[in-house]
Amino acid sequence: MNAATIPPRHRLTLRSLGRLSAGLTLGVWLASLSATAFGDCGDAIDGERVPCRCGDIVVADVRLQPDDPIVTEPCPADGLIVRVPSESRSVTVDLNGQEIHGSGTGTGIRILHGGSDGAEVVGGLGSVRGVISGFREGIRSQRPDDLRRLLNLIVRDSREAGVVVRGNRASIESVRVEGNAADGLRTSGRSVDLFAVEAEGNGGRGVRDQARSGERDLESRGNGVEREPRGGASR
Repeated sequence: MNAATIPPRHRLTLRSLGRLSAGLTLGVWLASLSATAFGDCGDAIDGERVPCRCGDIVVADVRLQPDDPIVTEPCPADGLIVRVPSESRSVTVDLNGQEIHGSGTGTGIRILHGGSDGAEVVGGLGSVRGVISGFREGIRSQRPDDLRRLLNLIVRDSREAGVVVRGNRASIESVRVEGNAADGLRTSGRSVDLFAVEAEGNGGRGVRDQARSGERDLESRGNGVEREPRGGASR
């Protein structure tokens, strides 16, 4: 049977099936691409260093280098996702003075599992700070024990909050949040210590501090709303 002898309604059906087949092929290809686009990264994975790309999952300690893809190109969505194996005690993400830059969506560093002792995100050593800029949120850690420390970081120009931390014995040290569209820093949970924290030019509160306890050493100025007392109600 050739095309000329096929009734019109069946010709339409065959054409539709052809389009459907092409669409399914494209969908399978896109799904395959998505599944292989992101992977694990870290300085020691099966004895090798695997540089981080945007969207990669940090499963081992990593110290970013100037030629790592995560540093050399803006991220279209999430920057890094920290999710170490369940038996790990901790993990350190060291920006090594580099900048991770976003495209207005996703989270710069999203901590999903930082080990039994919690993850540590370090911008650099001494006075060197790493930068996380231009994401929807800069850093987010929502489970109480997943974060141990944030150190020597600048988090700026987020479309929403700069840093969101729910902590249990977490420490935020020498961190500056600036120019974020919503709150610069939001804390909650049992205990979050703040040392040498600066919040300036954020659209919401410089620091929305709702952790139940912790040390406080911070400066908040030029924000849309000034800092509320610890445990205060959100407005």
